Amino acid sequence: MHLRKGKAMKKIFIGSFLSICLTCAGCSATVPGAPAPKLDKAFSAQAEISFDGESCKAQLRRFGGDSWELCVTEPYALEGLVVSVKDGETKLSMYGLEGEADCSESAISAARLIADAMDSAAQGNCTESGGVLTVTGESEHSLYSLTLDETGNPAELKLSGRNISVSLSDFKELPVSEQTEETEFDFSTE
Repeated sequence: MHLRKGKAMKKIFIGSFLSICLTCAGCSATVPGAPAPKLDKAFSAQAEISFDGESCKAQLRRFGGDSWELCVTEPYALEGLVVSVKDGETKLSMYGLEGEADCSESAISAARLIADAMDSAAQGNCTESGGVLTVTGESEHSLYSLTLDETGNPAELKLSGRNISVSLSDFKELPVSEQTEETEFDFSTE
Protein backbone atom coordinates (compact mmCIF):
# COMPACT_ATOMS: atom_id res chain seq x y z
CA MET A 1 0.00 0.00 0.00
CA HIS A 2 2.80 2.41 0.94
CA LEU A 3 4.60 1.66 -2.36
CA ARG A 4 1.52 2.56 -4.46
CA LYS A 5 1.09 5.83 -2.60
CA GLY A 6 4.77 6.67 -3.29
CA LYS A 7 4.38 5.96 -7.04
CA ALA A 8 1.21 8.05 -7.20
CA MET A 9 2.94 10.96 -5.44
CA LYS A 10 5.89 10.62 -7.82
CA LYS A 11 3.55 10.83 -10.85
CA ILE A 12 1.80 13.88 -9.40
CA PHE A 13 5.15 15.55 -8.67
CA ILE A 14 6.51 14.82 -12.18
CA GLY A 15 3.28 16.04 -13.80
CA SER A 16 3.32 19.25 -11.76
CA PHE A 17 7.00 19.81 -12.50
CA LEU A 18 6.45 19.39 -16.26
CA SER A 19 3.50 21.81 -16.17
CA ILE A 20 5.60 24.43 -14.40
CA CYS A 21 8.50 23.97 -16.84
CA LEU A 22 6.22 24.32 -19.87
CA THR A 23 4.54 27.39 -18.43
CA CYS A 24 7.91 29.04 -17.81
CA ALA A 25 9.17 28.26 -21.31
CA GLY A 26 7.24 31.16 -22.86
CA CYS A 27 5.88 30.44 -26.33
CA SER A 28 6.64 26.75 -26.19
CA ALA A 29 3.67 26.37 -23.85
CA THR A 30 0.65 27.07 -25.99
CA VAL A 31 -2.93 25.92 -25.81
CA PRO A 32 -2.91 22.25 -24.67
CA GLY A 33 -2.50 19.94 -27.65
CA ALA A 34 -1.49 22.75 -30.06
CA PRO A 35 2.01 23.00 -31.53
CA ALA A 36 4.29 25.84 -30.45
CA PRO A 37 3.95 28.91 -32.69
CA LYS A 38 6.51 29.18 -35.48
CA LEU A 39 6.41 32.75 -36.67
CA ASP A 40 9.22 32.74 -39.23
CA LYS A 41 7.34 30.79 -41.91
CA ALA A 42 6.40 31.91 -45.41
CA PHE A 43 2.71 32.87 -45.52
CA SER A 44 -0.06 34.80 -47.20
CA ALA A 45 -2.89 36.60 -45.38
CA GLN A 46 -5.55 39.23 -45.91
CA ALA A 47 -4.67 42.35 -43.93
CA GLU A 48 -6.72 45.31 -42.73
CA ILE A 49 -4.23 48.06 -41.95
CA SER A 50 -5.03 51.20 -39.95
CA PHE A 51 -2.51 54.03 -39.65
CA ASP A 52 -2.90 57.66 -38.57
CA GLY A 53 -6.67 57.63 -39.11
CA GLU A 54 -6.40 56.05 -42.57
CA SER A 55 -7.06 52.44 -43.50
CA CYS A 56 -6.61 50.03 -46.36
CA LYS A 57 -6.99 46.36 -47.14
CA ALA A 58 -4.22 44.33 -48.68
CA GLN A 59 -2.89 40.88 -49.35
CA LEU A 60 0.28 40.44 -47.31
CA ARG A 61 2.88 37.81 -48.19
CA ARG A 62 6.06 36.87 -46.37
CA PHE A 63 8.56 34.92 -48.46
CA GLY A 64 11.30 34.79 -45.83
CA GLY A 65 13.25 36.98 -43.45
CA ASP A 66 13.22 40.57 -44.76
CA SER A 67 11.35 39.59 -47.94
CA TRP A 68 7.72 40.78 -48.03
CA GLU A 69 5.08 41.98 -50.46
CA LEU A 70 1.92 43.90 -49.71
CA CYS A 71 -0.63 44.38 -52.48
CA VAL A 72 -3.37 46.93 -51.77
CA THR A 73 -6.91 45.76 -52.62
CA GLU A 74 -8.86 48.71 -51.10
CA PRO A 75 -9.44 51.64 -51.40
CA TYR A 76 -10.12 51.56 -55.13
CA ALA A 77 -7.74 54.45 -55.87
CA LEU A 78 -4.79 52.36 -54.56
CA GLU A 79 -5.94 48.94 -55.77
CA GLY A 80 -3.00 47.16 -57.39
CA LEU A 81 -0.27 49.10 -55.59
CA VAL A 82 2.44 46.58 -54.71
CA VAL A 83 4.86 47.44 -51.91
CA SER A 84 7.93 45.18 -51.72
CA VAL A 85 10.20 45.15 -48.69
CA LYS A 86 13.46 43.31 -49.26
CA ASP A 87 16.90 43.62 -47.70
CA GLY A 88 15.98 46.89 -45.95
CA GLU A 89 14.66 48.59 -49.11
CA THR A 90 11.04 49.41 -49.91
CA LYS A 91 9.92 49.58 -53.54
CA LEU A 92 6.54 50.62 -54.90
CA SER A 93 5.02 49.56 -58.21
CA MET A 94 1.68 50.24 -59.84
CA TYR A 95 0.62 50.02 -63.49
CA GLY A 96 4.21 49.82 -64.71
CA LEU A 97 5.42 52.77 -62.65
CA GLU A 98 8.04 52.15 -59.98
CA GLY A 99 9.37 54.13 -57.07
CA GLU A 100 11.19 53.80 -53.78
CA ALA A 101 10.23 54.59 -50.21
CA ASP A 102 12.22 54.87 -46.98
CA CYS A 103 14.46 57.51 -48.55
CA SER A 104 15.59 58.84 -45.15
CA GLU A 105 15.88 57.65 -41.57
CA SER A 106 12.89 59.76 -40.52
CA ALA A 107 10.59 58.57 -43.34
CA ILE A 108 9.86 54.86 -43.00
CA SER A 109 6.96 53.21 -44.81
CA ALA A 110 4.18 51.48 -42.89
CA ALA A 111 4.93 48.33 -44.92
CA ARG A 112 8.54 48.26 -43.70
CA LEU A 113 7.47 48.88 -40.08
CA ILE A 114 5.00 45.97 -40.32
CA ALA A 115 7.56 43.66 -41.95
CA ASP A 116 10.26 44.53 -39.39
CA ALA A 117 7.90 43.88 -36.47
CA MET A 118 6.60 40.58 -37.91
CA ASP A 119 10.16 39.37 -38.58
CA SER A 120 11.23 40.37 -35.04
CA ALA A 121 8.28 38.52 -33.49
CA ALA A 122 9.97 35.17 -34.19
CA GLN A 123 12.34 36.04 -31.31
CA GLY A 124 9.85 38.04 -29.20
CA ASN A 125 8.59 37.38 -25.68
CA CYS A 126 5.45 35.25 -25.62
CA THR A 127 2.88 35.40 -22.84
CA GLU A 128 -0.47 33.70 -22.34
CA SER A 129 -3.46 35.30 -20.68
CA GLY A 130 -6.92 33.77 -20.69
CA GLY A 131 -5.95 31.38 -23.48
CA VAL A 132 -4.69 34.22 -25.72
CA LEU A 133 -1.03 34.23 -26.77
CA THR A 134 0.69 37.58 -27.28
CA VAL A 135 4.22 38.15 -28.56
CA THR A 136 5.84 41.45 -27.62
CA GLY A 137 9.20 42.98 -28.32
CA GLU A 138 11.12 45.66 -30.15
CA SER A 139 11.93 45.74 -33.84
CA GLU A 140 14.43 48.07 -35.47
CA HIS A 141 11.92 50.95 -35.58
CA SER A 142 9.16 50.32 -33.02
CA LEU A 143 7.75 48.37 -30.11
CA TYR A 144 5.20 45.77 -31.18
CA SER A 145 2.50 43.53 -29.77
CA LEU A 146 1.38 40.56 -31.87
CA THR A 147 -1.70 38.58 -30.83
CA LEU A 148 -1.90 35.01 -32.12
CA ASP A 149 -5.05 33.13 -33.01
CA GLU A 150 -6.00 29.76 -31.48
CA THR A 151 -3.77 27.92 -33.98
CA GLY A 152 -0.70 30.06 -33.22
CA ASN A 153 -0.86 32.16 -36.39
CA PRO A 154 -0.60 35.98 -36.35
CA ALA A 155 -4.00 37.63 -35.91
CA GLU A 156 -3.39 41.25 -34.86
CA LEU A 157 -0.30 43.44 -34.81
CA LYS A 158 -0.03 46.79 -33.02
CA LEU A 159 2.97 49.10 -33.27
CA SER A 160 3.35 51.36 -30.23
CA GLY A 161 3.99 55.01 -30.96
CA ARG A 162 3.36 54.54 -34.68
CA ASN A 163 -0.47 54.44 -34.66
CA ILE A 164 -0.39 51.34 -36.85
CA SER A 165 -2.52 48.24 -36.35
CA VAL A 166 -2.97 45.25 -38.64
CA SER A 167 -5.72 42.63 -38.45
CA LEU A 168 -4.87 39.42 -40.31
CA SER A 169 -7.30 36.82 -41.66
CA ASP A 170 -7.28 33.93 -44.16
CA PHE A 171 -3.77 32.99 -43.01
CA LYS A 172 -2.17 30.35 -45.25
CA GLU A 173 1.34 28.97 -45.22
CA LEU A 174 2.86 29.31 -48.67
CA PRO A 175 3.83 26.06 -50.37
CA VAL A 176 7.47 25.90 -51.48
CA SER A 177 6.43 26.56 -55.11
CA GLU A 178 5.01 29.98 -54.09
CA GLN A 179 7.85 31.14 -51.85
CA THR A 180 9.27 33.58 -54.39
CA GLU A 181 8.22 37.08 -55.33
CA GLU A 182 7.45 36.06 -58.93
CA THR A 183 4.07 34.50 -58.07
CA GLU A 184 0.98 36.53 -58.92
CA PHE A 185 -1.34 38.06 -56.35
CA ASP A 186 -4.88 36.78 -56.06
CA PHE A 187 -7.05 39.90 -55.93
CA SER A 188 -10.25 38.01 -55.13
CA THR A 189 -11.88 38.88 -51.83
CA GLU A 190 -13.78 35.69 -51.11
